[in-house]
Amino acid sequence: MLYDGDMQRMRQTKKRSPIALVVVIMLVFVGCGLMIRELSRSVVVNNQVRNNFVMTSVDGVVSVVSFDPSEKRVVMIPLSQLLVRSRSAGEYKATQLYTLGSYDGEPGAFVKRKVQGFLKLPLTSYLISTKEGRDGLRYALWRQIFQGSYSTISRIDALYLLYSSYAYSFQTITTDELVREGVIVERENQEYEVLAQRLKQFVGSRFFDWRVGNEGVTVVVMNETGSDGLGSDVADFLMNVGMDVIAVRSDASQNRETTQVVFAKPESGKSASEVVLRMILGNAEFVYGRDLAEFRSEVVVRVGRDLLEMF
Repeated sequence: MLYDGDMQRMRQTKKRSPIALVVVIMLVFVGCGLMIRELSRSVVVNNQVRNNFVMTSVDGVVSVVSFDPSEKRVVMIPLSQLLVRSRSAGEYKATQLYTLGSYDGEPGAFVKRKVQGFLKLPLTSYLISTKEGRDGLRYALWRQIFQGSYSTISRIDALYLLYSSYAYSFQTITTDELVREGVIVERENQEYEVLAQRLKQFVGSRFFDWRVGNEGVTVVVMNETGSDGLGSDVADFLMNVGMDVIAVRSDASQNRETTQVVFAKPESGKSASEVVLRMILGNAEFVYGRDLAEFRSEVVVRVGRDLLEMF
């Protein structure tokens, strides 16, 4: 038997249920919207090519982290003890880069850009962490997933990278190993000088993307900026991710502002080389289906002055 109080509670429940349903529907729509937004920002889950980024903090943490889905391996190189040379910023301790970038209000982006130019290695993102090593990486990824304000990495990519940090083999390349490889030599006060040619060989061997390399895409780099050495820097950049750069040329008569990437083949969006070029040179103009017989290559990168900011 139902008493008057029970009947009253049932009527109140029926009155509230439409409101609860609307709230649930709104939450579902908001969740779907966030998921779509995060997927659109993804550069890892959508592509499955090698992803490199820098981990940094105001405390002087500077490490490069590389996730390789083809070999299921994570490689970390701590750089905090190194002197970093930059085309635009000169030579600085790696630990000073975050502070230098904070003067312009974008410390993470500044560190990413300068380390990227120093190593000639494409870095897609930065990640702010207060700790070093594997634990620092996982801690920073957890923070990015739940707060979303410590990186340019999307939350869904952060979740995937966090899973990979447990599922993949993890290797930290120590300072002692870099010394043994002849990449760095010790100065006074535990500072290390980098030997440019050995660094180039080391990065090319350790961060080579075999998905790109196995495609064997040939590339010609045309420096059309009048800035000496920029074409060679871009060529090193592309070779370190697995592309076959067959020639670097300069055209001093040009003063190109925006980089142009020209393909002999029609647009497919599926090849690893195309994906990586868009990751590296996303703001460039991409042109497809052109006759490149005079270059004897499948891709021509016409370097503009906008790429000066990469280094």
